[in-house]
Amino acid sequence: MAKPSNITINLMRLIKLLKFSFITIITTVMVLIAIDSQAALNLSVSPLSGGNNLRFGRVPSSGEVNKEVRIRITATDGNQYQIYHRIIGSFLNEKSASLGINAFSTYTLSGSNGSGTLYAQNPERMGFTDQLLYTSGSGGTSDAFTAVYTVDGRRMDASGSFFGRIQYTARPIGGSSQDSVILNVTIEASGEFKIEIKGSTTTDSVRLNLGNDRDREGYVEFVFSDNFGQNIQIYQEVEPFPQDELFNEVDSDTVLFIASGGPNGDLFPQALTDLTRKRILVYSSQESEDSFRLNYVLDQEAMERQKSGTYKGQLNYIVAQNNSEQVYNVQLEVEVEPVFVIEVDLGPQGLSFERLLPDSQPIVRAIEVKVKTNLGRPYMVMQSVNSPMTNEKGDSMPDQYFTFKGELLDQQTGKLIDADYKQVPQGETSLYISDNKGSPNRFNVSYRLRPYSTMVPGDYTTSIRYSLGEI
Repeated sequence: MAKPSNITINLMRLIKLLKFSFITIITTVMVLIAIDSQAALNLSVSPLSGGNNLRFGRVPSSGEVNKEVRIRITATDGNQYQIYHRIIGSFLNEKSASLGINAFSTYTLSGSNGSGTLYAQNPERMGFTDQLLYTSGSGGTSDAFTAVYTVDGRRMDASGSFFGRIQYTARPIGGSSQDSVILNVTIEASGEFKIEIKGSTTTDSVRLNLGNDRDREGYVEFVFSDNFGQNIQIYQEVEPFPQDELFNEVDSDTVLFIASGGPNGDLFPQALTDLTRKRILVYSSQESEDSFRLNYVLDQEAMERQKSGTYKGQLNYIVAQNNSEQVYNVQLEVEVEPVFVIEVDLGPQGLSFERLLPDSQPIVRAIEVKVKTNLGRPYMVMQSVNSPMTNEKGDSMPDQYFTFKGELLDQQTGKLIDADYKQVPQGETSLYISDNKGSPNRFNVSYRLRPYSTMVPGDYTTSIRYSLGEI
C-alpha cells in the first residue's frame, strides 16, 4: 500500500485541531451558562407555625394575634440585593367586606438575620406598595431573617373568614433579575357580639299618647351582629308595670304590642297582644346578624276607660347568649289625656212630633246620651227645657202630656231618672248622677207626647239642652 503524502497528513492534523477547538468552545459556553444560572437570586418563605399558608386562626375582637415568617435568600453572584413585601389586594371575607386598613401590621425581628441590614423593626401598617425589609451586605451573600405579622382585632372593620396575599420580592441593586414569592393568608375574625337596642322617642324611651300623632305608636328596635353560631334569645319583661303618681297601674289591655322584621329569626307575637309583666320570649335565632322591632300601640276602647294621668314603667330586655345574660332597659310612658265630654244622639227626627191629631196614638222619640270621662271624679248630666211643646202656629201643649223616662245601656251604676214616664219639667233638671268613681256611661232618654181631644192639630217641637258637669 502506498504511504500517505505529507499534504494528506497535515490536512488530517488540521481537522483534528478544528474539532478540538470547537468542542472546547462549546464546553466553555456550557460552563458559563451553568455559572450564570447558579448566580441568580433565589427566595423562599415559610411560616414558622408550619404549612404553606400563613394561618392566623380565630382573632378575638379585644386582642391581637402574631405570626412569624422565615424568609431565606440564596445569592451566588456577589451582587448586593434587597427584599421587599406588600399586600396584593385587600383582605376580604365571604361577604366581600374588608378587614380594615389598620388591622394588619408587620415588623422584622431584630437579630434574626446573619448579615446585612434589617428595616421595619418597629410595627408599621402593611400597604399595597413595596416595603423594604432587608438589604444585604455589599458582597450579596445568602442570608435569612424573620418577619412578624400582627392582626389587631380592635381595629377590624368586620368579622368572618378573611383571605389575602403577601408578595415577597428579592431584587439586586442595579440589576434586572429578581425573584418573587406569594404567601396566602387566612384570618378568622370572630368579632365581639354587638347589639343595639333603642326606643322610638329617645334612645332609651318610648312615649305613647293618642292625642299626639307622633306618639300614637311607638317601637323598640333591635340590631345585632357578630353572633358566631351561638343561639341568641331575647326576652321581654315589664317591671315596674306602668303606673301613675298614686301607684295606680294602667290596665293590661291598654297597651298592645306586636313584633315585626327579623326575617332570619323566630319572632313573637305575630298578632297584637296585651302587654304583660311576666318574662316572655320575643326573638330567637342563630344568625350572625339580624334586626327587628317590637311595636307598641294603645287600644282605643281601653283608653276610654283608663283614668287620666301619666303612667310610667320600664321595658326590660334580657339578651341571652353563650350561657350569659345582659339586661337592657327602655322607659315606657303612657300619657292618658283628660277626657270629659258628653255626646247626644237625637236620632233622625230629633224631638219633633209631626202631624199630631187629637185622636193620634202617643208618639215616642228616644235620644242616646254617652258620657266619656277618665277623670275619676263623680259627675252629673243635666237637661234644660226652655219652652213647652209648641206647634208652628204658636199653640202650646200642656206640660202633663209631655213625659219622659230613662234606661241605662252600659254600666248599671249611678242614678238615672225614673224608668216610668213622668212629666218633663221646665227649666234645668238632673238626668243622671254617676257613681263615686265617675265611671263613663251610656243611657237612653225616651220622650213621649200624648195627644188629647181638645188639642190643636199640627207639628209640635221643643228645644232641650244637655250639659255635663262635675259634682
